[in-house]
Amino acid sequence: MGIIRPLDHQTVLKIAAGEVIDRPASVVRELIDNALDAQATEIEVSLVDGGITSIEVTDNGKGMEADDLAICYHNHTTSKISSFDDLESLSTLGFRGEALASIASVATLDIMSRPKQSLSGYRLVVSYGEARPLQEVGMGYGTIVRVTDLFEHIPARKKFLQSPTQESKLVFRELIKKMLVFPECGFSYRSDGKEKFRTPPRHTHLERIIDLFGDISNDILPFSFEIGYAKIHGFLGKPTLLKPQRNMQFFAVNRRMVEWKSFPFVLSQVYGNLIPAQKHPVAFVFVDMDPSEVDVNVHPMKKEVRFRQERKFQEALWQNMEQALQKALKSTTSSTFSSSSSDSTSQNVSFPLVWTMKESSLYEEASHLPEPDFFRESSSSPSFSPELFSSETPSFSFDDYRYVGSLFATYLLLEKDEEVVVIDQHAAHERIRYEEIKRTLTEKRTSQELLYPLSLVLTSDQYDDVFAHQDFFHSLGFEIEPFGGTTILIRSIPAMLSPEATQQAFEACLETLETGKNVSLSDLIDEAIKQLACKTAVKAHERLSETEVRGLLHTLSHTPNATSCPHGRPTFLRLNKKELEKLFKRTGF
Repeated sequence: MGIIRPLDHQTVLKIAAGEVIDRPASVVRELIDNALDAQATEIEVSLVDGGITSIEVTDNGKGMEADDLAICYHNHTTSKISSFDDLESLSTLGFRGEALASIASVATLDIMSRPKQSLSGYRLVVSYGEARPLQEVGMGYGTIVRVTDLFEHIPARKKFLQSPTQESKLVFRELIKKMLVFPECGFSYRSDGKEKFRTPPRHTHLERIIDLFGDISNDILPFSFEIGYAKIHGFLGKPTLLKPQRNMQFFAVNRRMVEWKSFPFVLSQVYGNLIPAQKHPVAFVFVDMDPSEVDVNVHPMKKEVRFRQERKFQEALWQNMEQALQKALKSTTSSTFSSSSSDSTSQNVSFPLVWTMKESSLYEEASHLPEPDFFRESSSSPSFSPELFSSETPSFSFDDYRYVGSLFATYLLLEKDEEVVVIDQHAAHERIRYEEIKRTLTEKRTSQELLYPLSLVLTSDQYDDVFAHQDFFHSLGFEIEPFGGTTILIRSIPAMLSPEATQQAFEACLETLETGKNVSLSDLIDEAIKQLACKTAVKAHERLSETEVRGLLHTLSHTPNATSCPHGRPTFLRLNKKELEKLFKRTGF
C-alpha cells in the first residue's frame, strides 16, 4: 500500500491559512486591505489583548449584499479579478480571495455588512470553517469584521505569538504602513478600550507623516521624478535625521507598502559617505508604475514585489534619488545661510542641514593617533585652496564669521550675530581632501613620475594582491613593476602625493585592499580615497595659525558635501544664543 495520501479539507485550509495569517497584525493587514478596496474613507481598528482575544475593524466602505456575504469566506472567492490575466493590470490591494477564508479557518469570524442603498445589513458568523446561517441586522452602512479566539484551536500556532504588548506594536506598525499610503482615509486605533491614535483624512503625504512622526518637515526633503514607466515621489531625510535601525524607511509601489530587498542598498548608495556607518536615513518613497512592470504575486502575504526590469529600475532609482538629494541639500544649505546672514535678530531660524548639539552624542569621536602628512609642501604649513572647486558655487560661507579661537587644538570656534559654530578641523579638512582627490582622479591628473623609483619588499600575500589588482593601483596613480622575489618598484605615484610619503601611502592602499577584496573596483577606489584623505588631513591637536584657519574655512565653503566628512561624521555643529540660554537655564526648559 502506498504512503502518499490526500489531506482532508480542513487540514489543507489550516496549512494554507498559515501562509497568510500568522499573527494579529496579518489579520489587521488583510482586513484593512479589504476596507480600502471597498473605498472606505474612515477605518477603525480595535484590539483586545493585542488582538489575541479580539480584533475588530469597522469601515464606511460600500459594504456587501447578502449573496456576496454568504460566500465571501470561501477559498479563492474575490471581486478583484476574474482571470489570471487580470494580474497584469491589478489596481487593488487584495486579489487572491484568501484573506477571509484563511481567517475563518483559524479563528471565529463575525462579519456584519450593509451597502449604502440597502435598508438593512446581514451578519455572517464562521467559526473554524463552520458557517452559521445569515441573519438580517440593523446597522449603518459599511462593514464590521470581528475576529475572536485567534488560534484557540491550534495551540501549536498560538504558542509562537508574543505578549499582547508586542503584538499591539506589530499591529500598529501595519497601521502606519496603510496610513502612509492612504492619507485621504481617516484612521483610529483602540487597544483594550483606550483610544491610542486617531488621524482624520488628509490631503497630502506630508500631513500624514507629521501626524505619525511629529513635525519633521524641516528635516526631510521632498523629491519627485519620472523614469519611463514609473513616477516616483516622496521624502528623504537630511543627513542629520538618522536612526539606529531601518524602521523609518518606507517603500510603496502602487499604494502597496512592500519589502523590496534592494531598497536598503539603494539608500546606502544614495547617501554614500554623508552619514556614519551603522546609522540609517529616513525615507518615504512612493512609486506609481505600470502594473504590468511589477509582480505583486511573489509572497502569500503580499509583502514583497519583483520588478520586470529589476536591475534597470534599481539603477535608475538610485541615480535619480541621489541627484534629487544632492540638489535639495545644496538648495537647503544655501537658503539656510542666506537667512542666517540676512536676519541677525531672528532666534527661530532653522538650520536643517547642520548637526546640532543634541545629535552629537550619537557619533563617536575620531581617532587622533599621529599620522603621516602626505600631501604637504612642508611639514609646518598646511595649504588650503578652493582652486579645484572654483566651478562650484559656494553653498554657504564662513568668511564673515569671527574666528574666536581653538578648543583643545582640535575644534575651531566661530561666532556671528547670535550663533556659535564649532568646527572639527580634522573632519573638515578630511572632506576637503577627499573631494580634491576625487576631482583629480576624475580629471585624469593622476600620476607623477618619481625621479628615483622606490623599492619595497612585500610579504608573499601582499605581492600576489598587488599584481592581482593592478587596475586598482593604476586607477589611483601608482605604476608598479616586479623587481625579483617579492620586491616591487614604484615608478609613479598619485599626482597630489608627496614623494617622501610614498611608502606610507602605498601601505595605506594595501590595507584598504586587504579589507575590501570582495567589493567592486569603484568601491575599493573610493575607500582608498577616504583613507588617503584621512591620513593627509590636518590632525587633532595640531595648532593652526589664523591665516591657515581662514584658508581652511574658505576652501570648505567651496567644497561639495561640506557638512560631513567622508566617513559620515559632522564637520561642524551650530548652537544659537537661545539654545545656550536654555542650557544655562536662563529661559524656560
